[in-house]
Amino acid sequence: MDNLNKLVNTLAQQIPKQAMVNTSVSKTSVGWHIEHCLLIINQVIEALENSNPEAYKRTFDVRRNLVMFFGIIPRGKVKTPKRVQPQNDINEDLLTQHIAVTEKKLAVLNQLQPNKYFHHPFLGDFKLKPAVRFLAVHTNHHLKIIKDIVSKQASTIKSLHT
Repeated sequence: MDNLNKLVNTLAQQIPKQAMVNTSVSKTSVGWHIEHCLLIINQVIEALENSNPEAYKRTFDVRRNLVMFFGIIPRGKVKTPKRVQPQNDINEDLLTQHIAVTEKKLAVLNQLQPNKYFHHPFLGDFKLKPAVRFLAVHTNHHLKIIKDIVSKQASTIKSLHT
């Protein structure tokens, strides 16, 4: 869970770049990716908190196993569900506030029983420990996209000035 705290801190460090966009990498801004990650983390923690461990269903899914084993989510393969698509005008203040909310939620995560779970719409049910791993994989996926947006935009700006 410490890794997830570090990843949220890394997201927070990207907030000053929130308006950056590079459509060759993503249709959305750095801020959108930050907000999306925070929405996912918060909603998964809420689902874990409210779950009934007796309703957990163990399933086998090749995609899930590949994502969890390799720690990689392929880009552009899944459409983001509406409920975790940022809807607001994203700005630094909103993202800073959302980081604070997420940090409080992460403290709750440390108190949950290991048999709590959440249901992912494509990959099935995840108990607590694999859920935390999934959140790290998902957040890393978006941090890589953010890095590409920032680096490609920086190289575009540099080439315009040369």
